[in-house]
Amino acid sequence: MLMMGDIELLQEYTSKKSEQAFATLVSRYIDMVYSVALRYVGNRQHAEEITQAVFIILAKKASGLGKGTVLSGWLFKTARLTASNYLRAEIKRVRREQEACMESNLHEPEADMWKQIAPLLDDAVADLGEKDRNAIVLRFVEGKNLKEVGAAIGVNEEAAKKRVTRAVEKLRGFFSKRGIALSAAALSGMIAANAVQAAPIGLAASVTIGVAQGAAVTSSTLMVVKGTLKLMAWTKLKIAVGVGVAALVAYETHEVVIQKREVESVRQQLQQRDKEVATQKATIEKLRQEQLAMANDLHSATTEKAKIIGSKKSAIASAVAAAKADANSGSNASPMTTLAKIMDNPAMKEMMRQAAVESQKLLYAPLIKELKLTPEESEKFLQILLDKSTKDMEVQLAVMRGERSKTEGTGARDNNKKEFESQLRGLLGDGGYAQYEEFAGNLPARSEVTALKGKLDDSNRLSEEQGARLFTLIKAEYKQGKLVKPDADSSPEALDKYLAGQEERNQRIQKQAADFLSPEQMNALSQSHSNSLKMIKFGTSMLKTFMGGK
Repeated sequence: MLMMGDIELLQEYTSKKSEQAFATLVSRYIDMVYSVALRYVGNRQHAEEITQAVFIILAKKASGLGKGTVLSGWLFKTARLTASNYLRAEIKRVRREQEACMESNLHEPEADMWKQIAPLLDDAVADLGEKDRNAIVLRFVEGKNLKEVGAAIGVNEEAAKKRVTRAVEKLRGFFSKRGIALSAAALSGMIAANAVQAAPIGLAASVTIGVAQGAAVTSSTLMVVKGTLKLMAWTKLKIAVGVGVAALVAYETHEVVIQKREVESVRQQLQQRDKEVATQKATIEKLRQEQLAMANDLHSATTEKAKIIGSKKSAIASAVAAAKADANSGSNASPMTTLAKIMDNPAMKEMMRQAAVESQKLLYAPLIKELKLTPEESEKFLQILLDKSTKDMEVQLAVMRGERSKTEGTGARDNNKKEFESQLRGLLGDGGYAQYEEFAGNLPARSEVTALKGKLDDSNRLSEEQGARLFTLIKAEYKQGKLVKPDADSSPEALDKYLAGQEERNQRIQKQAADFLSPEQMNALSQSHSNSLKMIKFGTSMLKTFMGGK
């Protein structure tokens, strides 16, 4: 217990009602409290009663003292307040007599100075601010060194030294106004030597028992406790009211100045606001003009685009009409020649080229990112793909027009493939080309998974694991049984065979996917396959028509 701090002992007392903890506090501070009371009342019996009252008050207030409380300072203040309450009427007479005595003994030896200082010391210390008062009590009453004082009030040793020095100077000023001139060293020495007197033997035990057993306390002591508690509450109220009055006076004193400042501030704000509004108006007008210009440009671009599209549609329609006219006129032109004329139309070629460009950008965007191609490399990569598809189309058209045989067409496409491979290897290197081949081989499976994801919402979205399993399943199906994709040279029988093979492949995929897809996801997969088949059937139907099929 002796090694515990003041606040720890208070917490031990309030939480466990430990008499030993409270007795330790009493033993630490009873001499100081007794000395304050004795100096104030000048009567040992009264001082003992006041001391007991102070520790009863401590017991009642213990739970409300915070961790930052300097207990010695708090007890000093409470002892003085209790003594004041005890001898409120008599103390005025005692003070007048003491001051008159001091004035007549100004030139007595320094040894007698304490008799003049003692009656006024507690008032002098009480007039100090809380931090200064705590510093004086800790340094000269408790006898702590400057490092310990600093630790108690939350500052370093140097700051504690300055705090104590300033507080001593304030005490000197207090005594100087009352005709007592002392050096700082002399005053400090007198306080340290005489401020604390030993309390009477047995008083500590009496105080502890009085706190623990209320019956052992006299009625007069209880009256002192009650009066002091009221006085403490009234003191807090006066402080609060005083602060309020001070604030009101300060407000009234500076109200006119503040109002002038506020008016000037508002005036400046209004001027600034006017400038901002003018700037905003100019900006809004500029934006409005820009929007009008953009709207006109958009209208012009839309109109021009519509004209171009209309022109292309008209050209395509004319080519189709001409082809039909040739067919109806009984000419000997084959369906392949007729189809070639339609596809050879410049508008049709441009439309197919644009479709190929957009499709390649979308399909190969993941590969471009994976290969970390620069914008220039990406553009060259896509151009190589476009060149190959364009050359293959020209070869196909030549075969359809009868300018080349099928064998020659196959040879030309093989040459195009070799040139394409050489260009890509030159751009990507062998490793990059290998990545391209793997990516291109997986495009059908990747496209099918992407199409399915587009049909699902947040409530039944594919998980990463589901997407990966479906991709692996579809990729395996495409590698297991390769279907020959139909073209304009394919026979109607080949077209039917491709369509049947695609339906069988879809059924196998759906059957295996049912193991890890939900019913809603399976329904979306079935719809995706159905839509894909419809597009294939439409394409095969068109080819059959041109091939002379039904």
